[in-house]
Amino acid sequence: MSGMFEGEGICLYTANYCNIANNTCSNNNIDGISLYHSNNNSISKNTCSYNGDCGIYLSQSNKNSISMNTCSNNDGRGIRLWDSNSSKIYLSNFINNVYNVSSSGSINTWNSMGRIRYNYTGKTYTNYLGNYVGDYNGKDAGGGDGGDGIGDTHYQIDGDWDKYPLMKPWEEYVGEIGSLILTVSKTQTKGFINLTIKLEGPKKHFFVLFMANGKGKSYYKGSKCVQLDLDPQNRQLSEGQLGEDGTAKVDIHFRRDGSSPKEYWFQAISAGVGLTEVSESDLADLQHLFISNCEKVTVPY
Repeated sequence: MSGMFEGEGICLYTANYCNIANNTCSNNNIDGISLYHSNNNSISKNTCSYNGDCGIYLSQSNKNSISMNTCSNNDGRGIRLWDSNSSKIYLSNFINNVYNVSSSGSINTWNSMGRIRYNYTGKTYTNYLGNYVGDYNGKDAGGGDGGDGIGDTHYQIDGDWDKYPLMKPWEEYVGEIGSLILTVSKTQTKGFINLTIKLEGPKKHFFVLFMANGKGKSYYKGSKCVQLDLDPQNRQLSEGQLGEDGTAKVDIHFRRDGSSPKEYWFQAISAGVGLTEVSESDLADLQHLFISNCEKVTVPY
């Protein structure tokens, strides 16, 4: 996207609960992505480069999530936050900008809120992950590729700190970028309703599938469910690993017992590569990288 909104690639003004993802916002006169008085939005998997000022700019915008972006070669700042608080910025690259990061009158978190299982130079680790900033000059224990990929000293961002700065671009840690897509198909056999839930996403990513039957809390945008509360009040139905083709299937069978129809909601998360299992207690402290769409099914017919 280039040249929209009077020099901004994408601009939100007093907009909440929006998802800005998978865009190239480059060669704009001002900023690649900008938020003004906008809260609780997600900015992920975007490339913001060669803009006249900032790659990403937040002004008086709070509680936003910014992850898996690359902001490079901008004439001002890779990312700038002004009077904006309580956002999470992690797993992003800020490189080759005049100023890579800037924060004024703002207090935010510059690392993942949960531990992420990741691969680094052939080994698997679990830790919080921050951002890759081109001018970070800290060291990693063991030197070069001998450490865990996280710098041993914090990176100061004006009044804030990235406590888990990355030694390499974020893609080196969590692998393939993509989305997690969930579809449900329903068939009927004698005495049973059969559901097949198919997941499509980054290959070899570990997933956890959830099911809610109205007891668990859900978040809606209009009439559409956008997210389940991914905690024990919603049933953890299945877990596993997406295959080499990036897919997995889960089959569920409901007995046709003549009871009244019920609505069930399904949603899945991906926690990255390297996992083989996750306990319910671990799940609450594990950062998901991708979250699928939320699908409703009525059983029985």
